[in-house]
Amino acid sequence: METKWCAGSRSAVTTISVALSTPTATGTAWSGSYAFAASWLDALRRRDLKALTETFHPDVVWQGMDLVCRGREEVVAAFVAQRDVDYEIGSIELIGGDDHVVLGALIPGLQEVDGIGVEGAIYNVFAVTDGKVTRITDYLKRNDALAAAGVDSAAREKE
Repeated sequence: METKWCAGSRSAVTTISVALSTPTATGTAWSGSYAFAASWLDALRRRDLKALTETFHPDVVWQGMDLVCRGREEVVAAFVAQRDVDYEIGSIELIGGDDHVVLGALIPGLQEVDGIGVEGAIYNVFAVTDGKVTRITDYLKRNDALAAAGVDSAAREKE
């Protein structure tokens, strides 16, 4: 795994980014947090820096396992740097709420993130206020991410 650094930071970036095609759910367009997540993933896939930057609040904070990026520029630079890392994504999971989106990436062979042993997955919880991401927090366990996002216990029991 290639180590990347947040701009102006001494913390390595080791998050996972994924691409997603135009979303539909049972024939209807997604809305709310799902629409946000799909457009964000598409902008990342296309490396559209302007669109990515516009999704983040100016004071966004990304808290990783051993990583802190502050501000749009650092966060966008970190995600874009990881976009081209050669990860083979097995699947992704998107779970949305009123003000949070959980993006889970299952990556066969992923064994370590920031020196911490993992079981092939990482979860980003995006806090969204007024259509802008204000905070991203990484989790290694699905239930921890879902609880942080305020997802009901029925969805957490799926694991």
